[in-house]
Amino acid sequence: MKLPIMNKFIIDVPHLQTPLQRYGFRLLAFSGWMIWFYFFIPIIYSYGQTNGLEEAQALIGVEQKLFLIGYPAIFLGIIFVVISWSRYRIFLFRGKEKRRKPLIISNEEVANYFDVPLDKLSQWQQEKRLRVHIGNDDKGRIEKVDVL
Repeated sequence: MKLPIMNKFIIDVPHLQTPLQRYGFRLLAFSGWMIWFYFFIPIIYSYGQTNGLEEAQALIGVEQKLFLIGYPAIFLGIIFVVISWSRYRIFLFRGKEKRRKPLIISNEEVANYFDVPLDKLSQWQQEKRLRVHIGNDDKGRIEKVDVL
């Protein structure tokens, strides 16, 4: 069975998505927008309070104590957690550079390591699909390669 060549992302070709995927992504997008609008409630409430709209509290359904104590407490808590986490990471990894450049290995080194001819390795690199049979010894030598 030959598999189709996929050279486009599924998001660029929506007809390849199942209906469940399409509706699921729409539901996720809608939920994200609802959360985004929910975070604007304090701004709407503040605007209503500063402009003398007493019914803003009833319209939005936010108690004044929640607005005056709850939102600043949550905001300060989030700031405290983020700063604490960043200080901990600085303390833990200061002066230790973990990111290194990738080691570039030549075809000759790969061919020598797996004990295969260099011309065969070059041919296999040009193929689209391969099935590689690995031996059971400690070295993990390549026993056979099938071009699919």
